[in-house]
Amino acid sequence: TREIREKVVRDLAEPVRRRHFLEVLDTSLASIDENDLSRDLKRIRQPALIVWGASDLLLPLDHALRLRCGLPRSRLVVYPGVGHVPSVEVPRRFNRTLLRFLTRYESLEARH
Repeated sequence: TREIREKVVRDLAEPVRRRHFLEVLDTSLASIDENDLSRDLKRIRQPALIVWGASDLLLPLDHALRLRCGLPRSRLVVYPGVGHVPSVEVPRRFNRTLLRFLTRYESLEARH
């Protein structure tokens, strides 16, 4: 039947998709290791908002802390129980955080 064919195709395709994803991830992470730009961060003078999920399994919190130390005018917001994509996982909370940051930045710019 059609359902059986679709299930067989899905079952056969899944390992290929997973392997491709892992290859792309491996290449991306290797590129990050090769292109360490952390010394260049201190040259960024604009305010920066760093939003991080405390439960991020791809990039642990220590990455956010290093980023925060490298960006002189940054603000770090960490969401407990949130993973790698806070803007998708908790969109309302993320949007409130972003709007507060932008409003504060806009008022600082208006003073100068």
